[in-house]
Amino acid sequence: MAAKAAKGALYASELDAARLRGDWTAEHPTHLAGKGKNVTWPELIRKYMKHNPDSPVTPGVASVEQQLHASIAAFQSQKSSYSDSSHDADVAIPGQKGTTVLPEPIPADESGEGWSGKEILAANNRLEDLAASARGDDLAKHSVAALRAYALFSVGKDEDAIGLLHNTKFLEEVNLDALKAGDHSEDYAVALMLLGFCVYGMANERLHASRNNDDFRPFVLAGYARAIDLHEGVRGGKKAGALRGLPADEIEAWGETALYRNALFSVRHGDLSLGLNALRAYQAHTGRWPASFRNPQRNAIYRTYLNLLNTSVEQGGYVGLPAPTTASKDDWRSFAYQKSVVNSVAARMTIRDFEAERVPRHGQARRMLGAEGRGITSRTTSTRRPAPHRALRPSSATWSNELLTVQASAAASILRSTEFPRAGQVNISALQLADAVVKGWQLNGEQAGEHADEIVEILYSLTKITFHSQRVSRHLFTVLVAAEAYDEARLALELYIQIFEKAAEADAAGSSALVEEARMRKEEDDARGYEIQENKVEERDGDTDPRQTNGISDAAKKAGEAALQDHDDEEVFVSTLLYGAHVLTRYLGDAEASDRIARKALDKVAASTKLGNSRNLVARAKRVAGTARAAFCAHDATPHRRQELHDEALSLLKQSATLEDQSSETYYQLAYLQAEMRDIPSAIRSARRAVELEPADVQTWHLLTLLRSAQKDFKGALRIAEEGLAGAEDDDEADAQALLRGLATPTSPASPRSASGAFPQSNGIPNGKPSEKLTLARTVLLSVDYPPSYAERAEAVLRLMITHNALEELVEGTDAAIEGQREIFEFFHKRVATTVAAPAPRKAAADPKAAADKRGRLSTLLSSSGTAPHRFGSMSGMGQSGATPSRASTLIHSLHRRRHPVATDEPASAGAVPLPASSAHSEKVDETATAAALREQQRGRQERELLGTLWLMSASSFRRAGKHSECRVAVQEAERIEPARSEVWLQLALWFEQDDLQLALASLYKALACQGDNIAAVVHLARIFLANPDHSPSSVPQVVLEASLATQAQSSTPNALVQHVDRARDEQVSATGQSGGRGAGSKLSPYSSTADAHSSAEKRELSASSLAEGLLTSITLSHGWDSPEAWLYLGQVASKTSRREKARQCLEFALHLEQTKPVRPLSHALYRA
Repeated sequence: MAAKAAKGALYASELDAARLRGDWTAEHPTHLAGKGKNVTWPELIRKYMKHNPDSPVTPGVASVEQQLHASIAAFQSQKSSYSDSSHDADVAIPGQKGTTVLPEPIPADESGEGWSGKEILAANNRLEDLAASARGDDLAKHSVAALRAYALFSVGKDEDAIGLLHNTKFLEEVNLDALKAGDHSEDYAVALMLLGFCVYGMANERLHASRNNDDFRPFVLAGYARAIDLHEGVRGGKKAGALRGLPADEIEAWGETALYRNALFSVRHGDLSLGLNALRAYQAHTGRWPASFRNPQRNAIYRTYLNLLNTSVEQGGYVGLPAPTTASKDDWRSFAYQKSVVNSVAARMTIRDFEAERVPRHGQARRMLGAEGRGITSRTTSTRRPAPHRALRPSSATWSNELLTVQASAAASILRSTEFPRAGQVNISALQLADAVVKGWQLNGEQAGEHADEIVEILYSLTKITFHSQRVSRHLFTVLVAAEAYDEARLALELYIQIFEKAAEADAAGSSALVEEARMRKEEDDARGYEIQENKVEERDGDTDPRQTNGISDAAKKAGEAALQDHDDEEVFVSTLLYGAHVLTRYLGDAEASDRIARKALDKVAASTKLGNSRNLVARAKRVAGTARAAFCAHDATPHRRQELHDEALSLLKQSATLEDQSSETYYQLAYLQAEMRDIPSAIRSARRAVELEPADVQTWHLLTLLRSAQKDFKGALRIAEEGLAGAEDDDEADAQALLRGLATPTSPASPRSASGAFPQSNGIPNGKPSEKLTLARTVLLSVDYPPSYAERAEAVLRLMITHNALEELVEGTDAAIEGQREIFEFFHKRVATTVAAPAPRKAAADPKAAADKRGRLSTLLSSSGTAPHRFGSMSGMGQSGATPSRASTLIHSLHRRRHPVATDEPASAGAVPLPASSAHSEKVDETATAAALREQQRGRQERELLGTLWLMSASSFRRAGKHSECRVAVQEAERIEPARSEVWLQLALWFEQDDLQLALASLYKALACQGDNIAAVVHLARIFLANPDHSPSSVPQVVLEASLATQAQSSTPNALVQHVDRARDEQVSATGQSGGRGAGSKLSPYSSTADAHSSAEKRELSASSLAEGLLTSITLSHGWDSPEAWLYLGQVASKTSRREKARQCLEFALHLEQTKPVRPLSHALYRA
């Protein structure tokens, strides 16, 4: 008897385990341990009946159940093609939009291989008979009821299924507390109860959809809530961790069904908080499911989740995770019960604290955290709003963490579940995920730098499961720019342009449809064994494919429609081109490529009637095209084309301003160009208009300051600079105070608290809900297309401070300027330095009067987080000798941004030291370096250039103040930071000029060796030659010439020294018919040798004048065309050589340039784009 009982228990356990695994169509659902054989379903049931004769209900139910499931599976594979992948197209949007696919009902009067509608109805009848035998066992009775309801639901008898469950009081009498209390995590009865609850929810959901009747809504949620409650009790809570990684079974299958369908239904028909918590409840379980389990459903959940998080910012109403709780004891039909069930599961979701993990960096975008994330306003007076999302911010750091957590899970899931698409097909899921991820990034403040890296990686991963996707490549370009990977962004832009243009040529929809049609025909023909010749005969005889409608099948049409979803319209394409032109100008310094792409966009607009009717788009296209043309003119224009290009750019910008008078960017660009063309009154009017439209734009204040200084109203310019700096301080202070006020008393009960009762923080920002709605963000520029990042704005303030210091020196004297420079250094260390923060200026280089701390208009600007290290060596890795730091081999795709200075260092122009965007010398970087490492190196170069500029500014001021020792220390500091920067050697030359002209000349030669087209170095060299003929060489030093030739080879910019040497050589060959015999820098003279010429003071002066004229002529024909000093000395040369008319022309032009010259050159003080 004991042996028989043991066998009875064994077969009972095996039968339950087989049913729990749910392998209904398997030939051998189990393997009997010790028997050495696999067992079929009938054999397993027979053995159970043999050894458990007192339990007749269970084997009968199991037999019917297996046949029922097998029949449904056969129908779904043959007729309806229903599977997990059917949920790829599920959509849920708040406002009752979207659908969740349901299994197709089996026709009661039809049958097929392995399935029959009549057999399913017969199974229901057999189960009804078995139910009569189970009246004394409530659990068995409810199990049979669940299976009967499932059979009725499968044949489309939804009302009968619901009625059956009501009649048997299934939802009321199933004892959930008893099932949750014991160890029932492996009991198959739990799976049957879950099945019954899910059938109740799905039947009501199908009736709700077919009849469009909201009366069914609470019953849908009730059925799913009961299933979720039971599932959480047996597999969730504290048990979830122990069950992680186990194979999915019927309990998980029906539990996932309830969680999934409840989440999408709640999003469509519930409020935002209900939808969010329903999605969180699903996410709380995904971590313990096998990686391959229900991936299509997971992808749909993640898409919906991301979109709903985005909606919570756009419409407001975001709530954090609910507090841990237990399910309510309210009536199962009540909304209170349904909500409490979902919240109890959602509270278990783990949100990774990305905000706390990220090391706060100065360069990150600062995000205003409002109570509801809506209605952010700024000082913008323009009515233009090109990007509405910039006026929104998430309500708390929790939102940001949740978004990042979900998008990481979404990317991992879609990569596991999606294969590379076949030719002509489009991966819609990947495109939707890309859109949702990028939109979330935008709403999260478009955080730049390392904060964009996660988005970049996701988009790169999506390229592995998409084929030449326009949307993915466009998004990738946008985010790569934010991540400061400008070379990669350029490649992404080029790829996007190629894909778009090829798709436009080939008609993406039509070609995709034809490819899909050809593939389907080939597969079917291969399956039927057709030969090519037979196909040709059928086509000749006019046989038609029954799948076709108007020559193309429905599946092929669907492929064409899908292809259109990855085909950008012309407006999006043009907008991307315009952004690309901006990036090429602003960050890559490629004016020629920028002009070419901007022209392409402008031509596209001109060729399209639809695009031409959009005034805003036409205005933006003309503005970007005008900016690019002006940049091209400044970069590569020859003298005879300069006026033509200036006129073209001016015309485009004026047309843009006429079409759209609310764009501050247009007026800024117009003012910049008008200033270049020396139309200062018009430029001031344009700049004022730009300031009026965007009062918080530091760049426009800076431009207005420079323009007023060009009128020689230095006191007025100083007042404007002070007003701009004061406004920047007020803006930062107002934003900081608004943030503190909004987060002062967090009151959200849903926000988790620490043991001390305080709200957790991320980067010092409380995660709790603020007490009042924030409406102020003064630093946000809402009307601009390409707003500056936080780091760029800090740099703009620094640049304005440098100009302010220059004006301060002119108005108040050199000592006042030196005293104010300490504030500039402090601002750099606290607000600009990020990757390799540098120390405060050494006391040896600072005026003793400035030792005391200054507290003035910049107190708030200096209050940002960040401290400077105590030692300088950590910044550049350079020692006192000026040796370059150790670096790896040169990066293939290194950034080459050419900024050409056009200023001379004049005593009257304080701070005239160039402030380039990139160094004149390239730094070696590691070809295998990560994106983060490359960005750090790039930032390091930029910050070293800025810090070097500050030391050169100090050196200039100290030199003009007669403080030569302090000047030398400042130059040494600049040299230690950037030993190959030409301006360092220029400043050293000016310092040497006080005592030793030979050392000054040697320093100028080295400056030109570093940068062959340094205008200031050329002008000063020519000046010294003219003033000191005895020190002029007979020819250009060889080291300088070689460096200049190298510079010429790497740049399209005409080089002054190279042009001068070539011209002299040409003149010599023209006169003598042979080369050689004279120095490269000499002019024709009656003397037979250079020695004879230098034997006379008069001849030495002539030789010096000749060399100076050659240098000055070459530089004025290129980038030095607007240098008044160059024209002044060129006029002096002409006067010395009795060419009075030329002298008059040169001097008049020099006077005109000097009269309209700002305190600092525009190209040094401001970015053009």
